[in-house]
Amino acid sequence: MSTMKPIDDGTSFLDGIGFFVSDSAQSIGKAAGSVAGAAGGGGAPGGGDGGFAMSRDEMTAMLTKAKTTRDLIQRQQQDAWAIAQSQPPGNDQASTQFTTGPGGANQVGEFYLGHLQVQYNRYTQLIEKLSSALGIVTESDHQAANDAQKAGGKYS
Repeated sequence: MSTMKPIDDGTSFLDGIGFFVSDSAQSIGKAAGSVAGAAGGGGAPGGGDGGFAMSRDEMTAMLTKAKTTRDLIQRQQQDAWAIAQSQPPGNDQASTQFTTGPGGANQVGEFYLGHLQVQYNRYTQLIEKLSSALGIVTESDHQAANDAQKAGGKYS
């Protein structure tokens, strides 16, 4: 019997980890409590398992790098899609096997797409956490507000 683990989609990569801007005393206290709680095994106050504290400038720079990297991953996804959809270069058995057979270009492209999606999900989560710590409203916050407004309009 196979005991395969479910594939990690990257969406819970940073669960329980907080990010704190260390420019304020309150943030430093939260981060220290999170790290101390995690080290002691008891968890951080408020349920967190640990955290990162950095200056506003460091966090802003990290956010910029994370967005740039996520954009790169998105471009790589577009390129990988072409690999996953490859057509045999010729109308012969070897070309077909190379492209669509087990372990062929299409299957490799699909695996690569899956890997890139996990990375994309992880960077999206990192961007959301950094943005939240910096007090920046993210796209998902905008979408949630729009959805709530639409739902409110239906039932008003």
